[in-house]
Amino acid sequence: MARKLYETGEHLEAELIAMQEFCDNFRYRFEKLPIQYRLDFAVFNQTEKSVKGMVEVKCRKHSWSRFPTLIMSLKKIMQMRDYSKIGINSIVLLKNDDGLWFWKYNPDDLSQIEWGGRYVGGPKKPRDTQDSEPVVHIHKSRFTLV
Repeated sequence: MARKLYETGEHLEAELIAMQEFCDNFRYRFEKLPIQYRLDFAVFNQTEKSVKGMVEVKCRKHSWSRFPTLIMSLKKIMQMRDYSKIGINSIVLLKNDDGLWFWKYNPDDLSQIEWGGRYVGGPKKPRDTQDSEPVVHIHKSRFTLV
């Protein structure tokens, strides 16, 4: 049985707004990736078809002062590593209350790997059993403001 999709139209709209701001800033264009690619978007130079990079977008309604790291699924980090092995750059694009930030995949930046995940409605209440998994913390000092 396939896992329920939690991404809503509102989530996708926030991701699209963040991607548009990022691409306008760097003069890229983007396309939404099919789910099997694990990351959210591919980016291209304006007039080319070759993939410039892959992007995972995170939109958070809090400040770095509340959470000084971004938590990412280890599986997504492993996917970024796999893209890097074939010469495709990957970034995490984070929109939070402090602005729009990006982190280019670099295994040296991964501060800790632990068991965690996404919890809703209080401590240790995952949405489903697949929300608890190995996660990576990326410290805010590793991100660049767009």
